[in-house]
Amino acid sequence: MDQQCTHDGCAILKEVRGTFHSNMPWALPARLRSRGLEAALSGERALFSAWRPQRGPPSKRGAVEETRPALIELCRLGVCAELGDKKRLAMFLERCGLTTWAPLTILLPEDMSRIGESDSKTLWFLKHARKERNEGVSVHLGPRACHNAWISEEDQDDYIAQCEVPRVLLDEAGRKLTFRIYLLLMSRGHEASSTMALVRREFICRSHPAPYDAADPNPARHVHSTLDTFEGVEGRSSRTFAQAAVVWPAILNMLQAVLQPFLESFAVASEAREAGAALSFEILGADVLLDTTGRPWLLEVNQGPALLPLRGNPAATAAREAVLDDLLKVLLDPMLRCGCLEEAWEQASSSGDWDVLASWQRNPLTGL
Repeated sequence: MDQQCTHDGCAILKEVRGTFHSNMPWALPARLRSRGLEAALSGERALFSAWRPQRGPPSKRGAVEETRPALIELCRLGVCAELGDKKRLAMFLERCGLTTWAPLTILLPEDMSRIGESDSKTLWFLKHARKERNEGVSVHLGPRACHNAWISEEDQDDYIAQCEVPRVLLDEAGRKLTFRIYLLLMSRGHEASSTMALVRREFICRSHPAPYDAADPNPARHVHSTLDTFEGVEGRSSRTFAQAAVVWPAILNMLQAVLQPFLESFAVASEAREAGAALSFEILGADVLLDTTGRPWLLEVNQGPALLPLRGNPAATAAREAVLDDLLKVLLDPMLRCGCLEEAWEQASSSGDWDVLASWQRNPLTGL
């Protein structure tokens, strides 16, 4: 690192070695080593950390799991739970007057029972609020069938129901398309004084395994879209999606509307980051549908999306590695070049691979 910066806030850069911590399901260590970073020792303050404690009871976690500090640090799990939990996301959208960006969502089974059966052929999805990767999702034909499945669940409060998007967009083979769009949230400064949300311009278009049929509640036609979990799911870059340039402005408008009111909450939650972290970040995977008019619909937001190599799928592996490289181009590379936190932040907002969606800055006079 060429650390010639004289900003007081950048002095800590001179005290940090070029090391990293990483235990996320991402192909990250190789990307960091290619930039000259080495694995840090346990407890050592590193330059970069993408580390979260193992899940499970505290008694089963090693003490070493809890301390992986860094100058650039992944947020602790739960900072973006208001987006990542499907029920909390629905409540957030309702509170902010943004429900038009999502399919009709029901939060309680008793509310589901009040929906009439006049449209008994409409597809409904019963979804576990906190499970990801298409887990905990079932498909039902009509609201009554969905309600019956809901009340049979032991933990009814952990579920929501969503109506199918009308006239959902299909691929050339007549299969449902789900779009995975990557979001980057960043927070910097003392008491998280500034936050920023960016969206990666290149996204992933995922075709479901079986052709779409609105009369058949087969999950392979409507739910299965995780590349490394379900056979027959196909993924391709938005560069090969003919309508990408046409629909992108509408997708930007939707994501901007959703993330702008969330950034202050993100700043408050980021204040609890490890002492010494100058910049904290979160990468999210938003799952979006399009209808035949090009209107986007937000289905859910995944925290810590999987970015590991896919065995036997070099194209998907390359796409995931590209996401990580673009992530590091924003978070790490500017700092390695200039050794200045302030300049690195400014460069992040003008990245060629990401669009800035929203920003928030704490008022220095009021602290709000």
